[in-house]
Amino acid sequence: MTTPMDVYLETAAREGNEGYLNDFHLQSNGVENGEAAPDESYFLGQTSDGENIFHLAASRGYYGFIVKALLKIPAAVLLICRGNSYGENPLHIAARLGHLEVVQALVNSYKSHLQNVKDKKVRSTLLSHMVVEEGTSPNPWVAQDSSGNTPLHEALRTGYEEVAMYLLDVEPRLANYVNNAAEGTPYLSAAYGHEQVLEKILTSDVSYSLSAPAGLTPLHAAIHNCTEDVVRLFLDKHPELARKADRRRQNALYYAAVADKEGHVEVILKTEKSCAYLRDEKGLSPLLIAASLGQLKAVRAILLHCPQSITICDPNGKTVLHLMKLGSYQEGTEMLSIPALKRLINIPDIEGNTPLHLAARNSDHIMAKVILDTDKTGINLRNKEGYTPWDLIKLQELSENMAEIGYQLVMHLDDKQTPSQPQVINQTTLCPENANERMQKKFSTLGIIAVILAAITFAAGFSIPGGFDQRGYAVLTLDTVFKVFMLSNTTAMCGYTFVLFSTLWAMMLAQRDDQPRFLLPFSIHILQLSFYATLIAFVSSAYALTSARSLWLAIVLVCLPPCAVLLTISKSVVFRLARFFSRLRIYKNRICSICSRTLHLI
Repeated sequence: MTTPMDVYLETAAREGNEGYLNDFHLQSNGVENGEAAPDESYFLGQTSDGENIFHLAASRGYYGFIVKALLKIPAAVLLICRGNSYGENPLHIAARLGHLEVVQALVNSYKSHLQNVKDKKVRSTLLSHMVVEEGTSPNPWVAQDSSGNTPLHEALRTGYEEVAMYLLDVEPRLANYVNNAAEGTPYLSAAYGHEQVLEKILTSDVSYSLSAPAGLTPLHAAIHNCTEDVVRLFLDKHPELARKADRRRQNALYYAAVADKEGHVEVILKTEKSCAYLRDEKGLSPLLIAASLGQLKAVRAILLHCPQSITICDPNGKTVLHLMKLGSYQEGTEMLSIPALKRLINIPDIEGNTPLHLAARNSDHIMAKVILDTDKTGINLRNKEGYTPWDLIKLQELSENMAEIGYQLVMHLDDKQTPSQPQVINQTTLCPENANERMQKKFSTLGIIAVILAAITFAAGFSIPGGFDQRGYAVLTLDTVFKVFMLSNTTAMCGYTFVLFSTLWAMMLAQRDDQPRFLLPFSIHILQLSFYATLIAFVSSAYALTSARSLWLAIVLVCLPPCAVLLTISKSVVFRLARFFSRLRIYKNRICSICSRTLHLI
């Protein structure tokens, strides 16, 4: 029957109070006839959770308390094997929390006790039921808790590689233990990135389990968390793992492709090239899934080592170019510089769509521009529905980038092969004239804003703070704040003038059918900077006029305009405020509606 732990002893163990142990004088120096001395039995009690003093001390890393207890209470060594309500002995606790000194103390003490029992220096019937066969016993470092975890499993899970290495030195056979979740030691080492432990296991002569959950292998886990050298070592020892797939029929090459790890891809393909030709449950090869996720480093590596894998299509007949996602125009030009990929530009899928068709349908302006700049021969190709890429563009709500792509298509369409489908009813029907008109409206609006603000800064230049003296000089000429005002006001004036010049330039270019799109974002940035300069001019003027008589008012006037600047910089603040007020308006409308209905009923 388990003895409840005394509350004072529990407090001492939780606090690591070594002095508490000195208050007891033991009646014997060992365990005789299987019975602990009266004072010793006091220390063998357990809490309501089944924890003993070593559980409590180990959870806080009280190395000194544990060592003193083991020296002063010989029977306490029996507590090292005892589990709590979860089946965890003190070694599980210490290993999970990374207390290496505590782990070493518990292991060494238990080893010494076993040696004494073996040498018959100590007689103990308390251990007799634990002896399995001569010379062996259920050591606490190989004990498994209710989840099947050994102390080594716990150390690996929580990232304490040094503790794990020590436990493997104590018992190399731990590498062969598997918990209830089917997680073997190599899998956990790979999953948590413990490369030293993994290398130690793989290079040792002891047997180890390759068990892993969900149909995985340790190699799957190593792809995400270990270096190429560890993956190479794994494949040298177990080349058969390269083809082994998980429940989704994805092998290690899929994982390397999804993670865009070019080096891992090369290591796997040098071991087993056939991995590149396998399909998962969705019918995708590693090359196709890498392209669909935009992992272009992996795409290059697969094509370099397995160029024939480019012929694999998905169940809908889409090639790697159909599925490819591009992050930038430069990436696209680099990819289409590969001859094998360039040959796929006009290859249709089952529905007759080329990559350009899909780019037009998905409003992927980067892919569309890359294809058009590489090869324009496919712009008149039709899919099985009879649509060209131009037709599909007209089906979309056009962004500015896609409008430019549509304009390029119009310029290169063959008059003899114009779309024969009925005109698509869309409010955003595209034509070069409409695109230019929209651009002209934007520049006109920008020009009006620039004119108004330029007039303000021009007037401010002659209505300077402090006024003029009798000779016509500015009164505050030598004041630093006045100098700031003049510099910022002049800067703003120059910025607005530049925006006006850009507007005129854009109108001239538009008359020659050029596309002045590059001027618009640049002019907006200049306008924004000029606006900030205008705010600085206002702040400096207000400060110069008020600081001498009312300093607090001057400080307030200086602080308020920067708040407006922060609102313009942080769009998220503006958007949140807009959403807040729009919700208030919605609630107001709802309340008014309810009130009107109520009055109507009355």
